[in-house]
Amino acid sequence: MPKTTPTTTLRPAKLKDLPRLAELGLALLKYHQEFDPYFAPARDARATYLKYFRSCIYSRKKLLLVAESEDKIIAYSLANLGTRPRDSRRAAIHSFLRPPVFQIRKIGHLNDMFIAPQFRRQGLGKKLLAENYKWFKKHKITHIRSSRRATSSEVIAIIVSATTSLTTAKTSPAERLGRNVGMRSI
Repeated sequence: MPKTTPTTTLRPAKLKDLPRLAELGLALLKYHQEFDPYFAPARDARATYLKYFRSCIYSRKKLLLVAESEDKIIAYSLANLGTRPRDSRRAAIHSFLRPPVFQIRKIGHLNDMFIAPQFRRQGLGKKLLAENYKWFKKHKITHIRSSRRATSSEVIAIIVSATTSLTTAKTSPAERLGRNVGMRSI
């Protein structure tokens, strides 16, 4: 994995990272809750995050990355590969995937990205996005989906920053970033 600065590195998450990842996951929920109470954390959110992130670490269909600076995790991102399960009973838990009426079913999904406030606007989001895109490309994913708070200035800044230097085509920042790594938007 590439270094983001001389003291910050990106790497896949490990089990020892779970407590800090749960902290950051809760911080992400609280950040979104400020804009919409829909995102208010459940009472057991920390325990749920610990269990969920543990499953992500072991999954071959998920990439849970951490950014580490001076032995402290300062950011994370979560991406996953999606294919519609053949078992329709399991389809409900994969609701972010495309319905089976579409020809293209193998897609990537950018789930989460959170950077501790004091480390924002230093290029870390751009580096995390780039690593996620490399992982998608390695898995022959040509279409990706992402959900984000539409007015989040931090997210928009990351996408614009990540894409402005890549191309000057008259497309959206997300499309430019994806095209740079060989993907098409859906």
